Amino acid sequence: MAAKRRDYFAAGTRVVWDVDLLSETVVVRKYTAEDGAERPASVFARSEAADAHPAVRPDHARSGSVRGLIED
Repeated sequence: MAAKRRDYFAAGTRVVWDVDLLSETVVVRKYTAEDGAERPASVFARSEAADAHPAVRPDHARSGSVRGLIED
């Protein structure tokens, strides 16, 4: 997976989420181009809202609404 993340970053992607839907605790690991493909910049539990910073600024994110991110 790290090799695929490196490919994404080389193509200009700023944030990659690794989503584990089967995990009981950790659900999303966020990797950023700045922090690299090997270690997650942030880890989010099932009960937390994952962010997409720096690709989407926090003030543009709407809790629970992907549609809001796209339409802004």
